[in-house]
Amino acid sequence: MALKILTRITRASKWSRRNVFKLLREGKCSVDGTVTFENITVVPGQKIVCDGQEIPEIKSPRLFRYHKQRGELVTLRDTHGRTSVFDKIPIPDDVQKLIAVGRLDFDTEGLLLFSSCGDDNNINT
Repeated sequence: MALKILTRITRASKWSRRNVFKLLREGKCSVDGTVTFENITVVPGQKIVCDGQEIPEIKSPRLFRYHKQRGELVTLRDTHGRTSVFDKIPIPDDVQKLIAVGRLDFDTEGLLLFSSCGDDNNINT
């Protein structure tokens, strides 16, 4: 399936869309050996290198569930050192990143869903 390079790199790496856009603008990404500054369309099988790293093909999105306990935050980083759900979830090695679908407050508990693809989150919420 043809995708914009920004989407392809974001889905297949740990970089955010903002970081990938910056790398594109700086000329640090190439498709089949040709440097690109634009958000061009790419197809499976094309060799994409960004910031010296070869970008793998996109894997099928995965969905995870987790029962959040009271006192856990739904955030990647906390400046106060409190426990985050991301500290508790066992993330498989083949998953580049995990994104929470929605969130629960600090003092609540319940079922949370996590996706390996941000596009799935827009559909699920």
